[in-house]
Amino acid sequence: MTVIAIDFGTTNTFVAQCPAAARAPSPLQLENNHTGIDTAVLYADEDGSPYIGELAVATFGNAAAAERQKYRYQFHSHFKPDLATNAVARQAAVDFLRAFHRDAQREQLPFAPSRARVIFGVPSEADAAYRQTLAAVARDAGYGEIELADEPLGALLDGVAAGLFPLSEILRGFLVIDFGGGTCDFAFLRDGKIHRPQESWGDMHLGGRWFDDLFYRWFAEQNPVAASDLEAAGDDFFLRTYWCRQAKEKFSALMSRQSDKKFSFTLGRYGALTGLTWDEFLTRARNYEMTDSCRRFYRDNRLPEKLLNGKTDLLQWFADALVGGLRAAGLAPADIKVIALAGGSSQWKFVADFCREQWGNEKIFRSPQPYAAIATGLAILPALQREFAAKQQTLSADKPRLLTALGEKIQRAVAGGNRQIVAPILAELFDEKIRSLLTDFRERGGKIADLEAAIEQEALAYAPRVNELVKETMDKNARAIGALMVASVRAYLQEHGLRLGAAAENYGGDWAPVAVGATGTGVAESLVKMAERLTGLVGAAAVASLCGGGGTALIAAGPLGLIIGGVIGVAAAALAAKYGREKATALVKNFPLPKNISPLPFAKFNPLKLALGDDKIAACREKMGDDLTAKITAATDAVHTDLIRQASQLLDAEIARLNVVHLLH
Repeated sequence: MTVIAIDFGTTNTFVAQCPAAARAPSPLQLENNHTGIDTAVLYADEDGSPYIGELAVATFGNAAAAERQKYRYQFHSHFKPDLATNAVARQAAVDFLRAFHRDAQREQLPFAPSRARVIFGVPSEADAAYRQTLAAVARDAGYGEIELADEPLGALLDGVAAGLFPLSEILRGFLVIDFGGGTCDFAFLRDGKIHRPQESWGDMHLGGRWFDDLFYRWFAEQNPVAASDLEAAGDDFFLRTYWCRQAKEKFSALMSRQSDKKFSFTLGRYGALTGLTWDEFLTRARNYEMTDSCRRFYRDNRLPEKLLNGKTDLLQWFADALVGGLRAAGLAPADIKVIALAGGSSQWKFVADFCREQWGNEKIFRSPQPYAAIATGLAILPALQREFAAKQQTLSADKPRLLTALGEKIQRAVAGGNRQIVAPILAELFDEKIRSLLTDFRERGGKIADLEAAIEQEALAYAPRVNELVKETMDKNARAIGALMVASVRAYLQEHGLRLGAAAENYGGDWAPVAVGATGTGVAESLVKMAERLTGLVGAAAVASLCGGGGTALIAAGPLGLIIGGVIGVAAAALAAKYGREKATALVKNFPLPKNISPLPFAKFNPLKLALGDDKIAACREKMGDDLTAKITAATDAVHTDLIRQASQLLDAEIARLNVVHLLH
């Protein structure tokens, strides 16, 4: 199937065709004109079917007054903006599109809307009534049930596919300014999408047609007699919409390159404009007043009252439309990473100058084919959609492989974090506190109960530090796991020929919540909750392991319990020789043991030093670390499933966020 994409413009219409399964758009030109075909219709009694495009313009423009009267010529252009409000404009649009189809067939061009997927570009801010009217116009013209696509998307796809715009910046924030002959549209896209209605705005009245009229007044002031004659002959509409537009476009092109030059231009057989300067243009644009000729034409088109009956600053109108829309959408200048200028009127020097003042020159890009950009971009949309649908299926089917590998990485990261908790506990609590208590007891003797009490006191005093270590490590580990998740998802998508969405692309491990997916869940936000939960679980496990039961947990069980049990055994044996086993058992913990408690005066060794030897203390430390690690690991294992679930949700959200733009490189 073939795709036909149509940028139905106020002054020019551009048509592009493309195979549905390929990214190879080509223009369909009835006239050898890089700007497309003039959106113009000429009705004549001599022929039931109207002329369109350059033929309509030339036929009407070259006809003498008698010929126009004889054949009852009716010339129409600039009808696109008024489709939904003016019956004459609507019928002219139907006839124009129908005649385009007719002429393409007569020239044996491969143009068959009935067997094609037809896409019409539409201004982003166009309301439902306008969209419905445009669809009805296309249907009545023989194009069948068409699809409508926002024009800024076409500009984006064309620019990225042609390598004009840096994709990484576009994904972060892309502003399209589509300033055409009849409307001015703005759209802010992130990840290739318009996420909120207020991020697409514009003005259905602001367009190049008022600049055409500005040049018409300029002509009339320089050629008052000619202007009076042509209005009497009914040529004013043609002069304003065709010849003044030609003069405007040539003037705009020259001023963009050399604004210090003077400009002159001959308007067919009607006369000439001479000595035009950029400064005078700016003055006229800031004080635009609609001509009577233009006012008569638009009197039934529901235009703003101040435009019809007052002076208008056209430059400020554009600036207010752009800045006001950004402000209403809550967008800051820093949100704009790339600006694309599309549409014929975007070639005005004042448009680029204003954008340059706001954002700098390096962010502004203009298509080398501003008239073709939207149609050629929309023409490749179905091919991209087809590729992307297949890509989404592959991504979902291959997801278990990613999650398995990611699960192993997360386990290693969590294990590393657990070690970061245990190591300082052993260094600060065991090495600096408990070890000295054990060695002092070994060298000096004393009551076992006092040794236990001292160890318990140190454990209890250390408990706040345990919670501090756990929180610090869990926060750090959550950051690392978040970065690991994002990096894994990024690598997975790149492996499949896609780029990660801007939300996760921007995730740098900080704690600013990062929106991911339509639910608004944040990678960082969800990991903060996970860190809080882990802090509670791990902190409770670690503190209970060291300080449970008022500090007795460290003594009652585990390696310290074993080593102190050895001391108790030595003491009980020594005391039993003197007091008997029963009494010795009762005395053992509170008996002031001497440093040498051997029951045999002739013994060659000290049993207390044997029970509390360096090897025994080192083994106790190692076993304490192992036990603590095991308890913390058991606590962190409880959230491992949740971490994998979050990683799965992140991937699902990113797959859902992706669109055809991410296929372009």
